[in-house]
Amino acid sequence: MSYHAFRRRIHVSYEIHTIDKNLRPVTLTGDVIALTDSISKTVIYNWKTDGRAYLDDGGGSHHNRCFEVIFTPSTILVVRKHCIKLYTRPRLLHRQTLTPTAAYSFGWVAFVSAPTPALYNPLSVLIRTNNQSDNFRPLIKLHSLASFPPILTSNISSPWSSPKRQ
Repeated sequence: MSYHAFRRRIHVSYEIHTIDKNLRPVTLTGDVIALTDSISKTVIYNWKTDGRAYLDDGGGSHHNRCFEVIFTPSTILVVRKHCIKLYTRPRLLHRQTLTPTAAYSFGWVAFVSAPTPALYNPLSVLIRTNNQSDNFRPLIKLHSLASFPPILTSNISSPWSSPKRQ
């Protein structure tokens, strides 16, 4: 991370903090950043206070790419390729490891989108999967996360087919 200051057309850059290069940033909210690898590791890190929490995804050696990390006032939702996991949002003072309070699998996810939650609207997740029983035609599903496990709100079959995998 760096801070850029522009004075009289001179670009000055100051390094604020260095982050482990083996992790990639997924979400930045204020001073808190979510970092992840492509298997199962997620770190919630406050770069100003150096407080951090490790989210235990249950291990495993298979790739389960993290698409998004969503912060609400009381929870952290980690959306990965094979599942979503819900964690209680910790105070980032110690280097504690947290286990999920709930988990749910959508099957094989191709793409996901989860908007920032609004004050009175429940969090929702839009999932695009490939339906193997219907010529790999993509399915788009909208799930409400007002409760856990998620509730399927809408199911749309795409008119476009994905190319068949060989």
